[in-house]
Formats: sequence, C-alpha cells, structure tokens
Amino acid sequence: MGFSQREKIFLIGALILSLAGWFFLCAPQWREVSRLKRDLAGLTRSTEESRRQIEAAERLKQNLQATQAKINDLERRILPRRDLTHILEQLAERTKDYNIRILSMKPKPADEEKANPDLPYLSLPIEIEMRCRYLDLGRYLEALQAQPLLFNMESLLIQPEGKGSSRLVVQMVLTAYMWRGQEKR
Repeated sequence: MGFSQREKIFLIGALILSLAGWFFLCAPQWREVSRLKRDLAGLTRSTEESRRQIEAAERLKQNLQATQAKINDLERRILPRRDLTHILEQLAERTKDYNIRILSMKPKPADEEKANPDLPYLSLPIEIEMRCRYLDLGRYLEALQAQPLLFNMESLLIQPEGKGSSRLVVQMVLTAYMWRGQEKR
C-alpha cells in the first residue's frame, strides 16, 4: 500500500507549505528571541560592572572615612599653641608608674628657619635623659603612644648604667607638634 503520485505531490506540497509557514511565522520570533538573549547578556554584564563599581566606591568611601578619622585624631593630638608645661607634664606623667627617674628634660631650640613653611605645624624637640630598666622603658614608650599628645621619637640611645647593672641610662629626643601660629587653623 503505497502512496499514489498525487498523494505524494500533495504531501510534499503540504510539507513545503508547512516549512514556508514556519519560516515566515516562527523564524522572526526566533530572531527576536536571539536578539533578546543578546540584550539580556549585555544587561547582565553591565549590571555586574555596575555592581563592581559600587563595591569599589563603597571600599573607597570606607578608606576615606578611616583616613579622615586618623587625620582627626592627629589634629586632636597636635597642640593648639606652644605649651611647654603641658608637654613636659605629659612626658613625666607616667614615669613613677614605671620606676623611671628623669635626670633631665629640656626643649631643644626649634629650628623654625628650617621648618617647611607649607606645613601647618611646627615641631618642638625635647631632649630627655633617664634611668630605668629595659622593660620599664618599653612600657613607658607604649604609654606615651596612648597619650593625648602626638610624640615622635627622633633618636634613642640606650647604655647600661654600669657593669653588671640592670638599670639603663637612656637618652632620647622626642618631638611634640604644635599648630603654626597661635591657633589651630
């Protein structure tokens, strides 16, 4: 039981007509779907890039806030004016707690001619000579770091007080900072 010539032509014609109908009706929809997929992929890439930029901006904002907090802390720790008494009190405050005996503490003349005029602050170096044990010196220097004023150690010379002595002779220069002029800018 085969198909007659007429049925074969009819079936082939129906198949061609179906394919042509599919091509004219469905192919544009497939092209539209392909275009939408490309657009979606592009939007996904754009969204990912935007997300990365937002994350980078947030990290930058956090870094900026941390840096601003550090600057504010340093500004708070710089003296508003030359107050030598306050500086010396800060340096001597914790010496008794650590069994440190200060032999001398005197400011070095500030070399304002060499100071950078573009900086808003001046430095005030202070020479200190003391007697203490090594461990007490370390604790004292840690305590200085926590003081409300900003100190920078410029030089440190440690020598034994004598042969067989557990005490040290310490000579150091610490620098305190103050705002240029009478008042903080």
